[in-house]
Amino acid sequence: MLKRLQLARRVWHTALAIVAGMSCAVSTAQAQVDTYIFSASQGTFTPLPATATVATAVQDDDAISGAIPIGFSFAFDGVPYTNVYASSNGFLSFNSAASSSLTNDLDAAAAAIRPLVAPLWDDLAGEGTGSAAKYQTTGTAPNRVFTFEWLNWEWNYSATAPVVSFQVKLYETTNRVEFVYRRESGTPNSASASIGLSGAGSPISFLSLNNTSASPTASSTLETTSLATAPATGQVYAFQATNCTRISNLIVDNVTSSTASVTFTGVTGVTSYTAVATPTTGTPVTVTGAGSPLQLTGLQGLMQYRVSVVSNCSGGQSSAPISATFTTLLPPSVNDEPCNATTLTLGTGGAFQTTSSTNLGASATLPNGYSNPGCTTAANPKDVWFRVQMPASGSTALTIVAAGGPAGQVRLFSAATCNGPFTQVTCKGSAGPNTAAGTLVVTGLTAGATYYVSVSGFGSSDTQGPFTLQAGQGALAVKGELPTGDVSVFPNPSSTGQLTLHIAGATTSTAHATLLNGLGQTVLTQQVSLRGGTVEQPLSVKNLAKGIYTLRVQVGDILIARKVVLE
Repeated sequence: MLKRLQLARRVWHTALAIVAGMSCAVSTAQAQVDTYIFSASQGTFTPLPATATVATAVQDDDAISGAIPIGFSFAFDGVPYTNVYASSNGFLSFNSAASSSLTNDLDAAAAAIRPLVAPLWDDLAGEGTGSAAKYQTTGTAPNRVFTFEWLNWEWNYSATAPVVSFQVKLYETTNRVEFVYRRESGTPNSASASIGLSGAGSPISFLSLNNTSASPTASSTLETTSLATAPATGQVYAFQATNCTRISNLIVDNVTSSTASVTFTGVTGVTSYTAVATPTTGTPVTVTGAGSPLQLTGLQGLMQYRVSVVSNCSGGQSSAPISATFTTLLPPSVNDEPCNATTLTLGTGGAFQTTSSTNLGASATLPNGYSNPGCTTAANPKDVWFRVQMPASGSTALTIVAAGGPAGQVRLFSAATCNGPFTQVTCKGSAGPNTAAGTLVVTGLTAGATYYVSVSGFGSSDTQGPFTLQAGQGALAVKGELPTGDVSVFPNPSSTGQLTLHIAGATTSTAHATLLNGLGQTVLTQQVSLRGGTVEQPLSVKNLAKGIYTLRVQVGDILIARKVVLE
């Protein structure tokens, strides 16, 4: 019949669960159905023969059978049973006080109908044309199989044609439970089913399938009550009881970009433990060991994993898994340490070379010959390193221009080798957190010598990310205007996909324009030729995103910056 007052029923069931939970201290300990091992496979739905016993009482709406003999002793939820009680609403109960219970509720069902197995628990009916409920025990001891069948069943009770046929199989000795399905011609009507197991204990242990696909997940913490599609014909869902005890207190710690340590409390009588770490995308990592901890290696950086640990027992048995999720760290920057420093190319003859980089994933280098903080507040600077070699001739001055908030501190060191010790030559810091350091100018360096540059945020907790460095031989003067001329850009703001750079009064024949986005990344570079110190040079920006940009114009040894807005 219609699921009347379902909300009220749910609230009442929740209240029962709370009351039951208050008395759990005096409950009798039993094996829990949430330790059963779930698997899904493709098989064959074979209807029971005409010689099978008909359960006439079940062929109705909201009906429950009397005691149906299993034919052998079947252990479920840690207790042996010899009878089941079949409901027209798609479940078998092992409780003699069971009712037909049209409201599917694996996680909070009334104690009177539990424990139970539910191949398709919903408001069903077996009174349609061709509907039949049958059962049969086959085989010989100790390998007999009990099968109960709901054939040509209506889903829900008001369906106009049979929608699904399904069976429960109970296996002697192994205490295995199987559900087998066949789709029929009808269409589900207002379907909202649950599939799974529900135990007798308190608090209630249960397993609930999250969908009716070929590979659903069985959850012991969240019931799915909204299944509305019949499993495919021949679909088999199996639940295997096991005497292999699960681990407890699972913790994943010491996580890096490629490794993690899996610790847990083991159990006696176990031969080994297996951990499988499955990434959101990619290949799972499996490790087996004699005990805790298990070390995961070869993980992907910045990836979420779900690790499941099972106990392995004799006879090929394994426990149900215990799972946890964790996310690996970002892989370290390739130039995280001085001996992996990136070469910083110097522009010469008044030109400056741009190097794009990032300090994502960088860690703090252990100081060697210097101390932290430098010229900012970063006591634990997440730095990356660069190597720059001064030319053997020409100017012994060096200019480095840092752009992008992650480059809040630029330090220049001298050292005989990349192993140090390092002597700080100079340091340039920004005005505050997540702000670029700007221009560092140092003179009097040694011609032909190699220097090391570290770049980090202004503070230890600054946001890590991309930045750019412009480096050149010579002392670059950062000014607002040309001493004898003008640098401007128009239109500004621009919505035309083009900027025009105007330079007048320059004393050089070339200039260099660099456009940086809000992250300090170079998005456009262009060499500009001047005639008589003047030029109006179009710059194409039609493929760039809207936002605020910085246009840097280098004219000889002078660097001029202009803010531009693209609309």
